Amino acid sequence: MTATSDCCFASSAVTVSVSLVLSLLISLTLTPMSARACSTGEQEHGRVYRFLERGFDGLLNAYEAGLKIVLRHRFAKLMSMVRHDRADCYLYVIIPKGFLSATGQLD
Repeated sequence: MTATSDCCFASSAVTVSVSLVLSLLISLTLTPMSARACSTGEQEHGRVYRFLERGFDGLLNAYEAGLKIVLRHRFAKLMSMVRHDRADCYLYVIIPKGFLSATGQLD
């Protein structure tokens, strides 16, 4: 690779690393403090909250139903996973690996 592309990848790696560290710090400090500040005790919730809560409960019920089905058919799920893993390996082998050309220009 050329020096220009190496520099771009290095700066991208630094950007992603810094954003991950900042996200970690915010999620561990600011979010719990904000939630505590907003929590004033028990109160009646509004229509939007109740609507969203019903939606989340529906998603939870759908997840629970799907999980029960998968747990009843464990061997079939295992074979499905093995089949997909083999397909992933096959695709990894046959798909071209080159991301950038050697010259750094479009072909």
